[in-house]
Amino acid sequence: MQASPKPKRFRPPKPRTTPLKRGQACLNCRHLKVRCDGVHPACGNCVRVPKYQPCTFNGPPRTRRHQHGEDESKPISDPSAGRGYWSPARESDGSQLDSPPDSIAESSSNSPRSDSDLELQEPRLETVRQLLDNFILHAVQLGFFLHIDRFRHAALRPQPLFGLDVRPSAALLSAVYLWGAHLSLASSLFKLTPEFLREALHHISTAETANALETIQAHVLLSHYLLLQKRLLAAQVHANSAATLAVGCRLHELGCSSPTEWFPSMLEQTPLDPAHDFVEQGERIRCFWTVVSLQAELNLAMGSASESSLCILEIVGANISTPWPMAMVEYDLIHVGGVPPQLGRGDVVQRLMMEEPGRGVVPVAAAQAQAAVLLHRALALSEKFTPDLLSPDFATYLTVYNHLDERINVLHANLPPIDAYTPAGPELVRTYVFTAAASITANRPISWIDPDARRKCVVSAREILRYLALTTDSGWNANADAMYAPMCALACRVLVDEIQSLRVFNLEWMHALGALAGEEGLEDDDAGADLQNGLLVLASYALGSPLAAHYQCEIQKEYSALYGASGGDCFLTVTDYSKLPSRSY
Repeated sequence: MQASPKPKRFRPPKPRTTPLKRGQACLNCRHLKVRCDGVHPACGNCVRVPKYQPCTFNGPPRTRRHQHGEDESKPISDPSAGRGYWSPARESDGSQLDSPPDSIAESSSNSPRSDSDLELQEPRLETVRQLLDNFILHAVQLGFFLHIDRFRHAALRPQPLFGLDVRPSAALLSAVYLWGAHLSLASSLFKLTPEFLREALHHISTAETANALETIQAHVLLSHYLLLQKRLLAAQVHANSAATLAVGCRLHELGCSSPTEWFPSMLEQTPLDPAHDFVEQGERIRCFWTVVSLQAELNLAMGSASESSLCILEIVGANISTPWPMAMVEYDLIHVGGVPPQLGRGDVVQRLMMEEPGRGVVPVAAAQAQAAVLLHRALALSEKFTPDLLSPDFATYLTVYNHLDERINVLHANLPPIDAYTPAGPELVRTYVFTAAASITANRPISWIDPDARRKCVVSAREILRYLALTTDSGWNANADAMYAPMCALACRVLVDEIQSLRVFNLEWMHALGALAGEEGLEDDDAGADLQNGLLVLASYALGSPLAAHYQCEIQKEYSALYGASGGDCFLTVTDYSKLPSRSY
């Protein structure tokens, strides 16, 4: 018996809708690439299947119509009401702003979007002013090498008209907004950081080579932010990208062939146009040395000296004619009629390492760049040391070590003093800390066989903690500098090594005299108190830095292992740490 065919299901035809104009679909439908009906305040797709993010629009409102044709509601009078957490109107009234996690924010940066969408997402002028003020207050700590006043004036200009781009690049603005939101005390601005990060990552991936200096600056700011968030590999990617651009623009060859020739003619062969004035030339000089410092910092933070081979100093070799940087105010003075400095010939790094060191105070900007160079050399040297290093390789190692240690000591002696006449600013504190870190990096490999090297490590560690304690007492935000936490952890680990060495020595000494073995460790009170102060500093940093919280956890474990404290939660609060005995420096 033949089965009768199944009747075909009848589906009523879908009502034909008017096609939406460009930019009228909601952001969820654009991301999923599905048809949107454009109905406000929530489209049909978002009503039927709720999404993680609210239904938001950038385009003008579109009225909802029932099947019978009547309007469900009147058009929304405020088109910005449906923009979600990017809405300037919602920023101003202090309402709660929804922000997706970092992973969602970054993954959505790859979604296609038009230039009109990005233009609509630009915060309004009041918000931009607030973000810029938050950022500029700590710009020095973030490696900002551009002229701050010129940048702020350009950033506050209106949107470009007739295709004339007079504002900074979108990548740089997004990176600045990111830091401005992160450093903001207003929760409504701080919650915008995931979106600003997504925008910065999107723009930096499509940045044009015409704005190479601004692109390098955006990479530097992103690298500092990602380092603060304990994303070391991502931070290193941006630092290496900045180094690649700097080499491509030949920023390592900004030296002059004669003292009177300030603007090098060789720049005409690079992607950069010749500098228009002394300030622009100063920006390029500061750009190169900022990238050098950033790479040296990241190599130290990652704890892998092998990454030093990728440093820009190794790539360009002995071809660095770019002079040491100066403070931006000094380039301003030259611009208004000052005398350009006398520039030397040849490789400036080679002169630093080989020429007879001069005596006299080194300017802070130049000293910070020189400290980064010495730190890089110390990292490269520590990579070559192994416990089974035999002669004559060990003799060669000691020769290089002694020369490097001498240069570090000379730089330390020539740093500007910190006293009542020269107050401690972020740049000066940073220079002292990096010089001490270079000393630890150079001396630590042989500290187990050389008592003098061990003493230098302990002295440098205490100096780091002494100057980092100033960052917690001062008015400037310590969380603006991501490298404070790795430096503090480095100093704490030196003190841990010192305490262990003292205990081993005391134990052997007591055994030799026949004393009781239970009395060891009586001579490590000073190092233990210093270690507690290091934990206090890390605790203050951990409140705003996942990287500092990680180091705090690691050092707390080592402290507990030394003194038999209970394990418990390693992320103690500042109140918990206040119970520890303090030590005045």
